[in-house]
Amino acid sequence: MRLALGAAPGRVRVAVTIRTLLTVAVGAVGGCAAAMVLSSALEAVLYGVGPSDFVSFTAALAALLTVATGAAFAAAWRATRIIPVAVLRGN
Repeated sequence: MRLALGAAPGRVRVAVTIRTLLTVAVGAVGGCAAAMVLSSALEAVLYGVGPSDFVSFTAALAALLTVATGAAFAAAWRATRIIPVAVLRGN
């Protein structure tokens, strides 16, 4: 809709990417908090990983943010490649 109203594609990409990454950040913080609480139950199952292993949490968070950034940018880039008039017409 913003493209049809004259917004620059770059600004739309940035807005979509930021909104997606904010959602991912909220989920990551909640997930890390839940993992810290529940990891003591998994300590017996996971070999060599303590209940609050900083390296494991950091690696998982880095992997999540890398994949989420790529997915957010790809979705934003694809959304700005459409022709707004065709979408509004329903073609």
